[in-house]
Formats: sequence, C-alpha cells, structure tokens
Amino acid sequence: MKKFLFLICLLVLLPVRAGFFDDLFSSSDDNTERGPFYFNVRDSLKNGNEVSFENRKLRIKMFFYTEHHNAINSLDEDDLENFFNTNLDVTTQKVKDGPKEKLGQGLTFNLQSVPSARTNEKYSFAIFESTNISIVDSQKLIFKFDQQAFADDLNIVIDQNEEDLYKTTLNYKPLSVELKDLTIVDEDGVLSISGDFKSAFDIDEVQEEVSFELFRNGAKVKSTAKKLIGSKASFNLTPSLVSEQGDFLTKVSAGNYRIKIPLTLSLVNSGSATQIAAGELLNLKVPVLVDSKTNSGLEVKIKSLVKAQLADFL
Repeated sequence: MKKFLFLICLLVLLPVRAGFFDDLFSSSDDNTERGPFYFNVRDSLKNGNEVSFENRKLRIKMFFYTEHHNAINSLDEDDLENFFNTNLDVTTQKVKDGPKEKLGQGLTFNLQSVPSARTNEKYSFAIFESTNISIVDSQKLIFKFDQQAFADDLNIVIDQNEEDLYKTTLNYKPLSVELKDLTIVDEDGVLSISGDFKSAFDIDEVQEEVSFELFRNGAKVKSTAKKLIGSKASFNLTPSLVSEQGDFLTKVSAGNYRIKIPLTLSLVNSGSATQIAAGELLNLKVPVLVDSKTNSGLEVKIKSLVKAQLADFL
C-alpha cells in the first residue's frame, strides 16, 4: 500500500508531458479486438470541440495489426497518404436525423509518422493529420473507412468476415451558456421566465428561438410541479409560449443580457388539478432553451432549468 501511495505521489510531482497519461492508462486497450484497422480522431483545438472561427486540424491515430507493420512502414509515404485518403469518407450532419453532406474545405490527411512496431502488442499505429478546417456550426462528422479496399491497396490479406467499413464520429457542439438564476414570475396573471445574466460571448439578441426541450444525459428534462407539504405529490406540466414572436432576449449593456419569456403552464393530466388546493404553493421546475448566435455568427445555446415557487398559476 505504501509503495502504491508513493507511486501516486511521484506521478503528481513529475512534470506531465503531452500524452503521458494516455500512454500510461490506455496501453491495455491495444489487446482488445477491434478488427484490422480502427482509429481515434482528435481535434487540435483545446476547446472541448466547440464551434470556432479559429482554424483547426483533425488528428487520426490509426491502429492496425502489428503483423502488418512492415507492409505499411515500407510503403512510400505519398502512396500511404493516397491510399488512406482514397478510402476515407468524411461527411457532416448538422441536424439530428437530417441529410448528410460531404465535408468540403479540401479536407485531406497527411502522414505524420509510423512509429516502430509494438512487438508485444496486438496493434501498432500510424498518425495522420488533416489540412486546416473551420467548424462554425454544431454538427456531427461521420468517418467511414473502407478497410477491405485499403488492405487491397496495401496487398494485405484480411479476414473476409470482417466488416468492410469502419465507422466513427466526432461531435461539435455550439457555444453554451448555462443559467442558474432565472425564475418564474407572475405579473398580473401573466407568467414569465425572467432574469439577468452575463455572457463572455457577444450574443446577437435578434436571432433567437425558444423551446422547452432540454436534455440531460440523453434524456429529456420534464417540467414539473411538486407539493411542498403533505403527500409532496409531483405533477407533470406542459409549458407553452404565449407568442412565438417577441424580444425574449435583450442586450442591456456590453456583456449583460436580460431574458423575459412569457409562457403558460398546464397540467399534462388535467384531472390532477383536483389534487391542488386553491392558494397552495408548489415547487416548479421548467427547462428552457434559447437558440441564438454570436454577432460573429457562431451558434450559441442558452440553457436553464428554471426553479420557482408559485401558487394559483394554472
């Protein structure tokens, strides 16, 4: 145990080089069977794969059976690059279940290196890096690699039972602003989600679209009302905009914004209203999402799970 703790302390104190922890903790993955060719895709920008006007490169670490290392390493670099690019198809999908389009921008991958064979490992690897690209809208990049055709180009025989196509994806997300201080107010019988917030992004308040669809861990967040006393029963709500048109987002000053979203709330099961007494205070939770853009054109999503206590709001 003391030796283990000493090792942990030593790791903390040692200067960390790029990729150090990847080498330390992922080496055991190499013996997992993933087929003759597979790869990991990483983005050169350290911004969590958020949209940006800054140029970025895609870096592919392609793994292959170590037994094929000689065939790959002895190949002319230009030929290896050509075979890799010819058999790689990269498409983009900007809307879930929407059309897929060829990623343009003259995207090609250049060979960076083919390190020495990893003689004690199932897989060795080669590294490819793309030309510069710019991703300004959230989207999913879909990589499809024709393993059989690539093997044929290399004069390598692979198991015919393997799937011909290897597929992986890379997701780019919009800029995100998470708000925790919004509330629901009742002004003369009109409900509004309201609040002020600051943003490091220069948001275009004219381009806005409001919905009550918010997802956490792949699941849609529900709007609810919960009793504070007694049975503490919970009821599902349906939020709706009073009007689809309106200035929901206002710029107060540089970096400072105000949200005001008039809405109505109704019970999913109208019969539940008999369980709520007049004047009874309830805890409300209502998710809200504002789709917008920065003034420079980058996609921004403003998210909040709004919490409030209200009575007689139905």
